[in-house]
Amino acid sequence: MEGAINAVREMLECGFEVFFCTAPHPLQYETCVAEKYAWVRKYMGEDFLRRLIITRDKTLVKGAVLIDDKPHVTGAVTAPDWTHLLFDQPYNRDNSLSSKPRLSQWCDWRTSFTTLGLM
Repeated sequence: MEGAINAVREMLECGFEVFFCTAPHPLQYETCVAEKYAWVRKYMGEDFLRRLIITRDKTLVKGAVLIDDKPHVTGAVTAPDWTHLLFDQPYNRDNSLSSKPRLSQWCDWRTSFTTLGLM
């Protein structure tokens, strides 16, 4: 995704504790998990692997913000600690989601974080 790696590095430079929280595909978890580790190793480096959280339920993860393209992140926790910042994609532009904060491009992350009161 264009600009994502640079945005993550900028977030780290600004003092944010950044983790990749990802859910494996339920029917292909054996290969999916390995592919996620390989991607992080390739693009972020070996040290970043400790920042990889793989879970089927993202609502259980604590944090300030979850940047995710999935319009509805649901799970065991009905009111997670984090604010869902919806990463804009053609498939999640439904009008019923218009009230959700959005991130349209990775280069705009600072503006979104400021709007959420994180900066």
